[in-house]
Amino acid sequence: MTNPLELYEVIQRVGYFIQIHKQREDHRYWHFDFRPKDLISCLQINKTWRQALTPLLWRVYNEEEMMKLEVPPELYQANSQYFWYLELHSPWPADTLKPTQLRQLVIRGQALKASLGLLQSNRLLSLLDVSLYDNTSYSDVQKSFDYVTWLKILRFHSGASLDPDHFASFIFNNRELTELLVSSIDGFETLEQHEPMMHLTTLQLDVLLGNNPGLVQLIRFCPNLEVFWFEGYADCPFEAVATNLRECCPKVSSIRCLNTFSIISPDEVLWDNELIALINSSRRLTHFEMPIFDLTPRSTLALLTPHWSTLQLLRLDLHGFNGKDNLVNAGNILACCINLHKFVLHNENRNWLPADCLGLLRRPWLCKRLSAFTMTGIWFEAQADVDDSAEPFEKDPDDPNDVEPTMVVSQGFLGMASSTDLAHSTKNLADLSEFVPKKMLGRNGWEVHDKSPVDISEALSSKCGNRLVREILERTISLANIRKVTVNGYLYAKAGSPELRRAKALRKEQE
Repeated sequence: MTNPLELYEVIQRVGYFIQIHKQREDHRYWHFDFRPKDLISCLQINKTWRQALTPLLWRVYNEEEMMKLEVPPELYQANSQYFWYLELHSPWPADTLKPTQLRQLVIRGQALKASLGLLQSNRLLSLLDVSLYDNTSYSDVQKSFDYVTWLKILRFHSGASLDPDHFASFIFNNRELTELLVSSIDGFETLEQHEPMMHLTTLQLDVLLGNNPGLVQLIRFCPNLEVFWFEGYADCPFEAVATNLRECCPKVSSIRCLNTFSIISPDEVLWDNELIALINSSRRLTHFEMPIFDLTPRSTLALLTPHWSTLQLLRLDLHGFNGKDNLVNAGNILACCINLHKFVLHNENRNWLPADCLGLLRRPWLCKRLSAFTMTGIWFEAQADVDDSAEPFEKDPDDPNDVEPTMVVSQGFLGMASSTDLAHSTKNLADLSEFVPKKMLGRNGWEVHDKSPVDISEALSSKCGNRLVREILERTISLANIRKVTVNGYLYAKAGSPELRRAKALRKEQE
């Protein structure tokens, strides 16, 4: 009877469970570390194991990562027949064996022009990611695109001018496309009539739509679109985008602005009418990420009226100055959206007073499925804290050490309540992480981590600041699905959780 561990299929199944690409917790550069030691040990068992597992060892090849590991070129070129994923930044040698089993191909920089033959020799290719930089013109590569008609995912980045008509034909010739990303192109003026892209569900337009009206028209050819990403800069035709989505994309449920947290000018954010038009363009909104000026009662009502039961992810970057109303309206969203999983509220001006932020807590929250809560941009006025510090902050009667000190901040020092204590204080800003509800966190197995070097504007050490943090934690950390809570520069999460490990890894890189 044959030993099961000598069967090719069983050996391969064992190999699938040996992890050789471990996700990096700091998310820098390439997202994975290549750790083949365990799989290489299995290759050495016998010839059968080596034949069965060698394809798994070479399934993913990233040129930059292999260069860091100093893998000899002769070795990976000899095993290129096993590649499924290939990422190139330099030309593939012409006199070596070319991979023919690729499912995903990423070509960047100088590799593009010299490696176009890979497009024709890999009929199983489903994902193509192309970057037209380093003096490579579109005319140099467009003939090779004529042969490619079987893609499911296309990501196209161009720093050079292109032929809009040919590029449009390239897109529409790939009838099975489910995902399309277009980045850094300019001058796509018009779009001729084409057959609808029936399989396209995700469209990401990382371009200035004001300079590319043809791409705004492209939305109308995607009747089954579900996820839409776009850049919302000042010249973006928001109303045209909203109209096309509403009239031609009945299934769209996710609308996200790519530059949500990168806009610096209030002129480049959505005002009320534009925001409401985008919200109303979806019949069933689940994900919504947008830079806006203010969260008004009108826009809040537009968001809640049809979408209160479907909204799962909401991320708003506010640039206005009406802090109290913004926070009360945000609290109304938390009080109504029963299926909300992730909530991010960012104040670009960093001028919200903790006392005003308490408006977020005016109503009970009904989002019992919340898994992540983030709120940033909170500030406070030192004198207001001094005036408010006559009463001590509430203590846990069972633990005299679990105190939320009433703190004031001035000239970089911390003090307790009075100006006399402030004058004699020697507390450093780095000590701010001590002033957290330790017993509450410990009772639930949570810890706090300051994600970045502590800034005076990040420290919620006043009475209202402490109250805000405690009440947010009281409402969140007992939820069944909650993974992390972020308030300003402080991350609260379960001890030993992936969120804390990643935050600590990033902090270590910063130091």
